[in-house]
Amino acid sequence: MKNALVLALVSLASVNAFAAPKSARIVHMNIDRDAFGGRRFVGGSVTVDLVRREANLHLLPAQVRCPKGRMCPAMIFAPVDVTLPLISKKTGRCEVTYVAETDRRMVDGLRQRLTIVDNASANCMRIPEQRVESVEVVYQTAGQTRTGAIKTYSTFGAEPFVSAVY
Repeated sequence: MKNALVLALVSLASVNAFAAPKSARIVHMNIDRDAFGGRRFVGGSVTVDLVRREANLHLLPAQVRCPKGRMCPAMIFAPVDVTLPLISKKTGRCEVTYVAETDRRMVDGLRQRLTIVDNASANCMRIPEQRVESVEVVYQTAGQTRTGAIKTYSTFGAEPFVSAVY
């Protein structure tokens, strides 16, 4: 009975430790010009939810700036959300890698892949000149258009993960 109680408490603690989604604010962006229709972005975040088994890339678009004294349309663009199902989580010596992917090429869609590398929890020795982001994100797409194949490759750097509260 005592062993069963200890096992139940340990299981409950491990579930609670992973229950909250982790989110990181994006601080660096290198977005492929063909991705997202050529739109510009000013910030965003990346979230990993192990309970729902999904990863989310949230990008905030740049707003239109009007010249002083001129009329222009006050356009407000909606944020871009890319939510993909997690297909793997690999824990290495120096990082934790999450891969989320969906392939909709068979129905005229895209293959989207989101690779998130969490370097913040690593205790690895690194060369001082070697700059490594706390969280590295790679967003790749591949698909077909009427003019041929299209592939995009965008990278992001983010602050360390924190527990996201909804």
